[in-house]
Amino acid sequence: MISRFKEGKVMEQIISAEEKEIMRNAYVFLANHCNPPANQEACACDWWLQTVQEMGQLSLVWNNHPLMMSLLIAIIDYLDGKAKKKTEEFGNV
Repeated sequence: MISRFKEGKVMEQIISAEEKEIMRNAYVFLANHCNPPANQEACACDWWLQTVQEMGQLSLVWNNHPLMMSLLIAIIDYLDGKAKKKTEEFGNV
């Protein structure tokens, strides 16, 4: 349960079971893909292909639910940033 304040009063917002499960699935997806390789690494193409394939499978499980789609897009953008940072570091070695 998430609490927030409005005009000094606590108003409770209850997340639905579906939203909770979507968040849980998105967390597991991120946990399983949290360490992308640098773009120059030999495994990078295979890693990204597998990651995007699993992303597609997860979106289908949730029938492209808007929350899941937003979370997956944010996760992929985040992972891309991590990969780019590693790529820059890889080039400076």
